[in-house]
Amino acid sequence: MSLPEVGRIASDTTFLLKVVEEYLGGPPWTQEYAKNDVKVWSKGSKNDQVRAFKATALFKGVSGSELFDCIMDSAYRKEWDKSMIESYELCQVHPQSDIGYYSLRSPPGLKNRDFVLQRTWERFDSYYVIACHSVFHKGIPVRKQCIRALTHMNAYIIRQLGTNSCEMTYVTSCDFRGKIPIWVINKATQFMAPRAIQILYKACTKYNTWKKSNNPDYKPWLYPDQINLPLLCWDDLDQTANLGPTDDDGDITSLPSDESILLDRNDSFNSQEEQRDVEEEVVVEFDSVPVQDQIQSCVNGTSIGTVSDSR
Repeated sequence: MSLPEVGRIASDTTFLLKVVEEYLGGPPWTQEYAKNDVKVWSKGSKNDQVRAFKATALFKGVSGSELFDCIMDSAYRKEWDKSMIESYELCQVHPQSDIGYYSLRSPPGLKNRDFVLQRTWERFDSYYVIACHSVFHKGIPVRKQCIRALTHMNAYIIRQLGTNSCEMTYVTSCDFRGKIPIWVINKATQFMAPRAIQILYKACTKYNTWKKSNNPDYKPWLYPDQINLPLLCWDDLDQTANLGPTDDDGDITSLPSDESILLDRNDSFNSQEEQRDVEEEVVVEFDSVPVQDQIQSCVNGTSIGTVSDSR
């Protein structure tokens, strides 16, 4: 069992526990940011273009199945993911995996990024795993308006806690390519990781209401007979991996010297009061629990990491 490499198709779901082992285990994690019960941890040198980041969040009042559905429902993502420009599924690899496209608004002054991703998921008794990595498909060529970024691994591990709460561990390792300075990648990730969790929590609390009016019985990630995507044609995989230029002069149009203005923290909230409500509701803690304990906790149904309650 090994992790799929960038560009290689994972033909089944057996690698998902390896995701836990590879990205939560190994060398100790380094704390990068701590404020208002939010902490960010990383793995790798600060000079590395590609680093791994992780977070574990307690979602009170949100079940594991609700969080899983919220993440998997691409139609709903358009309602809450303000960073997304475009997203669609292209084809099915197998009933628990697809290949799709995602384009992302970059911070001001930087060219937008896009991704071609294989997404694989597995549903267990008490937890769920969702993992994505970059692949190359002839049906999604490079676009001039974006720089094609590479995801080595993005993964969610969701564990049910009681009847109406869950715990989410998120890990990510991406190469945004282009000319983005390393300090921008590091600082942006420090701000964006906890912020993204806050936005996701808010989206989860509204998902069931939205779904009741938007094709409520349609959940192909749970019911494979609902899948209407064509099967992957293996001849359509792009072995040349033409990602476009890595040093595009148009990547950076202007860049602030103060990293604090890279993000507008209020752009996805209706008011500062609404943002505070979300920040008080979701508490994020990060840890470096040994990978053996992480995997065993999934099997035994015990807690992953250390999570605190702010109330």
